[in-house]
Amino acid sequence: VWGRLYPYVGLGAGYAGVAADVTSSLGSIDDGSSAFIWYLIAGLDIPYTERVNYFLEYRWMPVTDIELITDLGIPIEFDDISNHSAHAGSRFNF
Repeated sequence: VWGRLYPYVGLGAGYAGVAADVTSSLGSIDDGSSAFIWYLIAGLDIPYTERVNYFLEYRWMPVTDIELITDLGIPIEFDDISNHSAHAGSRFNF
C-alpha cells in the first residue's frame, strides 16, 4: 500500500473474435475467426469513499493463431496480434 493507492496485478483468459473487412487492388478479405486468448492486467485503485474507488488499469492481450480467408480462397495466417488498452473508471462496492 502506497498511502491511499492500492496497486494490483492479474491475469485472465477467454475466447476472442477477430473480424476483417478489407479491400485492396490485390483482393479483399471479409471474414472472421476466433481464438483462445489470455491477458495481463496491472492497475491502481484509488479509494474515494468507503464504497467508491477510482481506478487506472492497463491490459495486454496477445491473440495467436488467427486465420482469415480472402475472396480468392487464399488463407492468411496471423501469428502475433496483440492489444494494448488503458482503462479508467470508478468501482462501486456493495
